[in-house]
Amino acid sequence: MKQDISFTGIKVLNDAEKTKLRSIINKELMKLDHIEGDLKLQVYVKTFDTGGRRKRYVLHMKAITPYGMVVLDPSEKGETKRADWNIAEATHKAMAFLDKEIKKTVNPEAHGWREKFLRSFRRS
Repeated sequence: MKQDISFTGIKVLNDAEKTKLRSIINKELMKLDHIEGDLKLQVYVKTFDTGGRRKRYVLHMKAITPYGMVVLDPSEKGETKRADWNIAEATHKAMAFLDKEIKKTVNPEAHGWREKFLRSFRRS
């Protein structure tokens, strides 16, 4: 699998945060072995300073796979599930969410509750 990763908004991070972000994304992409073909990932990093010493990190991602495009944008529900005060935790959360959404595009029948429910009542 060929990977193309581009980052936007990474200028607001310091060097340690940049290295941590890149290493976690590379490790998590190695786990996406169910994708056959090329993967293009665009990562947009947003930080929010709340007047204190800490920053809140929110990651928005767009993945283009042979199965389709998956976008994790700010208008979706669940943005707070991908945000954290720690860059590593925010990255892990966003990658887990992205993996789940990509699996839905690969095999959409396996992720619907209705199909699973009906399959349990069918006779073999």
